Amino acid sequence: MTPHRQTLLNVFEYLLNTSVSILVISFSLRVLLRRYDCVLSQCRHCHVLSLVSISFSLHTSLQ
Repeated sequence: MTPHRQTLLNVFEYLLNTSVSILVISFSLRVLLRRYDCVLSQCRHCHVLSLVSISFSLHTSLQ
């Protein structure tokens, strides 16, 4: 396997992992929001929570 191809594979794998983690987080947030009946437009905490969790997942997948 050529180095170029290996790099492409690594990038693809990283993107896949990131998108999967974001999907999982958004899904779990949606479930949580539904459970607590929290409307996003009226709830600042939900925005903050989602931003924090997404940035945390990105940070962990970068390492």
